[in-house]
Amino acid sequence: MAPPAYAPIQGPNGPLTKVFDDVWVVEGYVKISPMTFKRNMTILRCNGELLITNSVRVDDKTLKEIEALGTLKYLVKLGIGHGMDDPFYQKRYNMQIWAGAGAEWEAKFCPDGPLQASADLEAMAVSGQPLPFFPRVRVFSFEFVRAHPDKKMQSGEFALIFDQPVGPVLVVCDALHNYTSKSESEKVSELPTGCFTGCMMGMIGFKGRTVMPDMFIKIFTPNKKKEDAKADFERLLVLPWRHLIAAHGFVARDTAKEDVLAGLRTPARYGPDFMPGFLPSAGIQPTQAA
Repeated sequence: MAPPAYAPIQGPNGPLTKVFDDVWVVEGYVKISPMTFKRNMTILRCNGELLITNSVRVDDKTLKEIEALGTLKYLVKLGIGHGMDDPFYQKRYNMQIWAGAGAEWEAKFCPDGPLQASADLEAMAVSGQPLPFFPRVRVFSFEFVRAHPDKKMQSGEFALIFDQPVGPVLVVCDALHNYTSKSESEKVSELPTGCFTGCMMGMIGFKGRTVMPDMFIKIFTPNKKKEDAKADFERLLVLPWRHLIAAHGFVARDTAKEDVLAGLRTPARYGPDFMPGFLPSAGIQPTQAA
């Protein structure tokens, strides 16, 4: 058996793209045989310190550009399905790790030994308050994932809400994807998706505007039913946010919350009663179901 080593770079990465003030995204790849998926790393800056989530190893040129933005301080594991590149960033920059209680990283990618989180995302989410050491960020927890019978899933799935002058940005891992762009400004790179991967993505539900993917429902909900997730999405829609950056797909600008609600009200995908009506407390106008 080969000794542990940092996960290798999975392919070329796109440019370091500024999408909002103090928010950057880099798109890269991950190989999950026989497919190669695109994935997004998000970088937030506050008071000269950088927070990285959904980490992706990038080429040396891009790494130097990231270093020029500020001090790489916080490394956040938002979801169970991401984090293979966290050991590389933690070791290189001695970053503090935020993760759910019990979070684990694959031993084969941890040559320096198991990673240890220095802060519990669930405790941050319970407070609902901006973080004192990164005051423009609030944490949200998808509680249904923590109720999963599989212990490995119980470290949870989380999101960050980053305050912005143009409206707060919701940063998620796998709970939402966005595969439809409304404008060129929502695209962060020109990296191609292979024909085979593109076809397979459609078959497993990785398609559409601001969607909860079918595969996420099957893997992350305790009973493999979308209804398990309903209460958490209702809580999320009441919170203040306007834009969306997911670990997969395009940035969603300006109308992201309305787009998520419209997507969850698509009868052909989620059934007629999954998210009926609208949520007045979220400040969203009624949206015609697709």
